[in-house]
Amino acid sequence: MNNIKDNGYKKSVYFLIRLRSLNLLTYCLVAGLVATSGAFFLIAITRLLGIDIETQLEDYNAVFEFDLGGFFAVAIMGPIVETAILSVFLLILFKSKLTPYQCCILSAFLWGTLHGAIAPVKFLTASWTFFIFSISFWLWKKNGYTQSFLAAALPHIILNSIGYFLIFV
Repeated sequence: MNNIKDNGYKKSVYFLIRLRSLNLLTYCLVAGLVATSGAFFLIAITRLLGIDIETQLEDYNAVFEFDLGGFFAVAIMGPIVETAILSVFLLILFKSKLTPYQCCILSAFLWGTLHGAIAPVKFLTASWTFFIFSISFWLWKKNGYTQSFLAAALPHIILNSIGYFLIFV
């Protein structure tokens, strides 16, 4: 896994592969920041293109309130439930003839599509962030399910926590 060319994996994941040598919590913090900064970049691009993000997200954001329950639902429970589903889906995909990298791309596209059904503008950001979560799950898979689950869930919790506070504060 250290030699990206020998394994045929794309250079786009090289940064996260190199971070794999860090301890799990440090990796999760960096992966969470990579996911969040990429999402912010994509949001900036959509705004520059004149896409009305606020209107698309009004109904979605109206479901949640700024209180402890809303934070728990969005920033903690959502990522845990989605990571549980993500992990089962990836474990099934890893048994296919697809490469792990292809499995992660397929997973990201599926999650982007599901989130895009709620608000079309979320397709790009969800695809990017779930690509990071999927890659993280795959990179930590050899350390067992618990660590691979945490490697995907903790960056997701970081992302949703930052997003929650930016929307409601």
